[in-house]
Amino acid sequence: MSWGFRGAKAELLWSRFDAVYAEVKASLTLDLRIPDSQWQRLERELNGLDEGVVDNLGRLSPQFRIIDGMIDQYNYVLSGVLTWLKGKDDVPEVRRKRWLRQDLELAEGHYRAFQPLAKLLRDG
Repeated sequence: MSWGFRGAKAELLWSRFDAVYAEVKASLTLDLRIPDSQWQRLERELNGLDEGVVDNLGRLSPQFRIIDGMIDQYNYVLSGVLTWLKGKDDVPEVRRKRWLRQDLELAEGHYRAFQPLAKLLRDG
């Protein structure tokens, strides 16, 4: 079973999420920060993905709805990662780091998971 165009769009979207996460992971300092200019660029990229592709995958089969839900989760988790990388004035540093670590763990669970998940859904 092939998902055709929608599957290709989902795979491309997932690979772009993976690229955002890989860059964050590779750039984290010991105090769990990345340079502001890099953070801003990644946030723009993630916002562009959210506005352009996430909501435009088309009508979905039951199996593909699972992939769509995972894409939404990955997007949400990466948004949280970027939020905690930036920090918030009203959140203590200890809490920011704890919440960032939690979101990084969740992102790691999504990282490079598209192919195995798609294969499982197609073959299952």
